[in-house]
Amino acid sequence: MRAIAIVGSAGIIGKRVVAALNDDPICGRIVAIDKRFQSFVSSKIEAVRVDVLEKSFASFLENCDTVIYLAEDSRKRADVVIAQETLQATLGSMNEASCRHLVLLSSAMVYGAHSDNPVPLTEHQPIRPIPSCDHAKVKASLEKVATGWAQDNGGSVCILRPTTTVAPKSMSWISSEIRRANSVRPDQIDPPVQFLHADDLASALALVATRQLETVYNVSPSSWIGADAIRDLNVEPRYRLPGRLRDWYMLGVKVWRGSQDAAGLEPYVSLPWVLATDKLQSEGWSASYSNEEAYVASEPATLTSTLLNKNRQELSLAALGAVLAGVLGGSFILLRRFLKR
Repeated sequence: MRAIAIVGSAGIIGKRVVAALNDDPICGRIVAIDKRFQSFVSSKIEAVRVDVLEKSFASFLENCDTVIYLAEDSRKRADVVIAQETLQATLGSMNEASCRHLVLLSSAMVYGAHSDNPVPLTEHQPIRPIPSCDHAKVKASLEKVATGWAQDNGGSVCILRPTTTVAPKSMSWISSEIRRANSVRPDQIDPPVQFLHADDLASALALVATRQLETVYNVSPSSWIGADAIRDLNVEPRYRLPGRLRDWYMLGVKVWRGSQDAAGLEPYVSLPWVLATDKLQSEGWSASYSNEEAYVASEPATLTSTLLNKNRQELSLAALGAVLAGVLGGSFILLRRFLKR
């Protein structure tokens, strides 16, 4: 029976991975590690509240076969140095505890969204993250650290690259940002899209961990959603803007929010980056939710979703006009303040 440690077990994905492993008879011991408080009723789950940078961390990995690494910075920072230090600390503790197998949660965003991307992308596609997207660059750097550790220390690593992962009522900040960027799209641009339910990502992580699989696997439902289908699925209508106007809108949103969270995400909305998942499916995994089901499950119910279809477009255009006016007005105010400094 496997003994598996999960770093970042209190997160959106971590909780689901703990539940999946708890139901798996192959897994006999689960070490749920996080800086946040956790409580479990299962006798095979050990809740550990510790920072991976603490010296005592290695002791909690004793007798573990695999570490599933899900750590994310909850403050939305995409800092390569900090991310690498945290992973390297975990790998150092794995060496001390003689734990030789790592499962790293990466992202399909490392492929980048490029006009020459094949549809779909296989695991053989080279990593080409968008230079301005810090999140993708961090994930690519962590893959490099993990594979380097495996080569230098006789370990093995399995890297999962999921597409945009969504969940009812909650999702990661990067998925939320992609959803937000998708809400206002350039005219005449409708690349195919994919959405992965968090439960399906958790089942994939549990599978590769219990079977101690190696190499890289894409994770997404089969196929993808085209332009017509995504329009039909939207509870809220998406806004269509001429390219230059949308560029100004996105710039205004960034200035108004005083954040760079959405930096580099525009190509992921306007260019294709959908995945082939034959490789993982050949190992026995399959998604329980289709792209459409995952998307609908994560779509928040809002006031306009209760209105008659004939009134939705008018209300949407009015709301968008108000948003644009507010964003541009706020941007002008902030620019004036900046110039006066």
